[in-house]
Amino acid sequence: EVLNRLVDAGLKGIEVWHSKHPAWAIKNFTELALDLGLIATGGSDCHGGYNGDAPSIGSLKIPYHSVAELKKLKSKIR
Repeated sequence: EVLNRLVDAGLKGIEVWHSKHPAWAIKNFTELALDLGLIATGGSDCHGGYNGDAPSIGSLKIPYHSVAELKKLKSKIR
């Protein structure tokens, strides 16, 4: 319900890939993005470690198709 309202208000994407998302969450968020017509994005920043863990910067790989979709969206906005 909330996501549908956000899409109606102009939401274009959701963060699918995050260093702390387990595989089942990535799968669920990917399906949600497809169902709602959203761009599946991923976090490229690092806010430090979690619960005493070392920071995991650079450990997350975002599929290039996500970047391509963001570039297409940018070209439509200009």
